[in-house]
Amino acid sequence: LPPQQLRIITTDLPVGEAWTLGAGASWGKDDYPGAVSGFAYGWGLQDSSATSVWGTASWATDAVTLSAWAGLDSSEWNSLQVTKTSLGADYDPKNRWTRDASDDVVWVGFELLVPVGGKGTFRADVNYQKFTGDWVTTNLATPDVNSAVAYAFPELSDSTLSARASFLWKFTDNVGVEMRYWYEPYR
Repeated sequence: LPPQQLRIITTDLPVGEAWTLGAGASWGKDDYPGAVSGFAYGWGLQDSSATSVWGTASWATDAVTLSAWAGLDSSEWNSLQVTKTSLGADYDPKNRWTRDASDDVVWVGFELLVPVGGKGTFRADVNYQKFTGDWVTTNLATPDVNSAVAYAFPELSDSTLSARASFLWKFTDNVGVEMRYWYEPYR
């Protein structure tokens, strides 16, 4: 289904001769009826939403370009599910579950470009992102011998840092060679 509401805003604004500042944001929300044929309840995906905000800055001269960026991405969704009690049993509304998930990603980065001669470019950049997320499952029915009990998942968290240095030499506009060192520990 298409999103019922969606907003996207971006802008780049030159400031002086060397600076360009940028900003943007997006927001979207999908509402789903969640109806599945044969059930009186609205099983399935109920709704989801996503929000992003970001900013950029760039300083450029004939000799050097320095850029930086940062942002936040956030999303949420929830669903209503029903499960079987056994391979032979039909789906039973007493085994109904909600699942709610939320994710947040914060990211920041820097890049430096320096021309070398007429055909070479030195590039260095550093990027970092941090992800956190929750997934909450709840059994809406009264648990019995044939139903399961929901346990809380721990919060998910990871981060990535990458650093790169490279040298690009272009023989022509379409042909070049690049030497690159890329460091990216994951935790």
